[in-house]
Amino acid sequence: MLSAKRQVTLLEQPTLRLVEPHTAPPIELLSSRALKVTLGAALLLGTLVRLVFVLSADFPLNDGGMFYTMASDLQTNGYRIPEFTTYNFDSISYAYPPLAFYAAGALEDLTWLSMFDVFRLLPLAVNVATMGAFVLLARRLAGDRVVFAASVLAFVVTPRSFEWMIMGGGLTRSFGLLFAVLALHEFLRLYQTSRMQSAAMAGLFTGLTALSHLEMAWFLAFSTILLLAFEGRHRTGVIGTMWAGGIAAAVAAIWWIPIVMNHGLSPFIAAASAGSSSTVSPVVVLLAFSPTGEPMFPVIAALALLGGLSCISRKEWLLPLWVVGCGLLGSRGFGNLASVPLALLAGIAVGRVIVPTLMRQDDKTERKLSPVLPGVILGFLVLYGAMNALIANPRLLSALDDGDRQAMNWVQANTPGDAGFLVVTNETWSGDRTSEWFPVLAQRQSVATVQGAEWKRGAFGEKVRAYEEVQRCADSDAACIERWRGQHGSRFTYVY
Repeated sequence: MLSAKRQVTLLEQPTLRLVEPHTAPPIELLSSRALKVTLGAALLLGTLVRLVFVLSADFPLNDGGMFYTMASDLQTNGYRIPEFTTYNFDSISYAYPPLAFYAAGALEDLTWLSMFDVFRLLPLAVNVATMGAFVLLARRLAGDRVVFAASVLAFVVTPRSFEWMIMGGGLTRSFGLLFAVLALHEFLRLYQTSRMQSAAMAGLFTGLTALSHLEMAWFLAFSTILLLAFEGRHRTGVIGTMWAGGIAAAVAAIWWIPIVMNHGLSPFIAAASAGSSSTVSPVVVLLAFSPTGEPMFPVIAALALLGGLSCISRKEWLLPLWVVGCGLLGSRGFGNLASVPLALLAGIAVGRVIVPTLMRQDDKTERKLSPVLPGVILGFLVLYGAMNALIANPRLLSALDDGDRQAMNWVQANTPGDAGFLVVTNETWSGDRTSEWFPVLAQRQSVATVQGAEWKRGAFGEKVRAYEEVQRCADSDAACIERWRGQHGSRFTYVY
């Protein structure tokens, strides 16, 4: 018969237990000083990565021709919003949110910069400021220092956090993302502290987002609803959100009231239809899950997926649902919009899964945690992420070459002013810098250029289809172009 002492020993022996990995207090994993150094290094790295692309060209990266014209139109009209833009001689209503155009025009008027310089440098400056805004937001959502630092590092090296922002046409997107992130920070502070001053700031930044970019305003709207549902379910949160909405509408009124008076709701309906005209299902976009634009192994996307699984296992639904919302509600710009929650999820993967697992203590020997390992992991994220960022989409992040610019100047000087041109490049319409800059530099109409059609009701889808059809003629002969002319009734005298 077993002794009483032996019986107790057997009963106390564990069989199989699932336990959470031991996580030391945040201060033991990353000191306050180390955090500051990491954040400073991350912001410096992000700035340098972006500078490499911008300073490698003497012209705005990729697109921006239509916005260049709209900023010039605003100057010419004494900074009063004109009824139409002169871009491409196509009677396009001046309905685009104008804040970035005001900034561009004012910079040219008040500084030594030319408008081309402004469109080259201002998107970069605003995107660098967005990194700082993300630091504020991540500080409130991260929870601990390693997650905070890793989130910031992930954001600054994620290609989709900057590649569509620092190009010439990214002028409006960069302003929109900056103000959207600042607004989300203020909404979150409102929900966490119940300070109504934050509601006023959130309303201001929301209005500025609407004055910058409609897609970013839509992103801010559904993101705020998610934050309200998870963080702001109290009286102050609800009232503050409503107050912020009223302030935002008042701030944006300097734009939407003149547009409604001149054009009614038609431009906004057209823009909404253009944004939903993608032939790829939002579900497919989400399931494909390639949102970060990393050309090598998608380490940020993989970390975000791991972080999402960690959140789901803990029943923390905010960030996973945020990514899903970006995919389903903003599929056209999924990567741009989701760069914010994806970076936060990547930080969670590093700070709550990878580091605690690798640094698990031996409870018997009470082995101390190594202070080196978090730095090694963050260092790998820096180096690999920077390499991924520096080789991201070189075709997209390059400028119209000097030969094209000279040819367009020749066209302006040597062809009739009313001549129509068909520009054939074999590019996709959203990345066709030649077609978009042609009306600006050649001062002639480009009959197939898509930009601007999104503000004409019912015109965008047809314009895109016509553009795609004619680009197939790039590898064909003149008969292909004649067939296209007959099908679409386009009037042009020259082919570029």
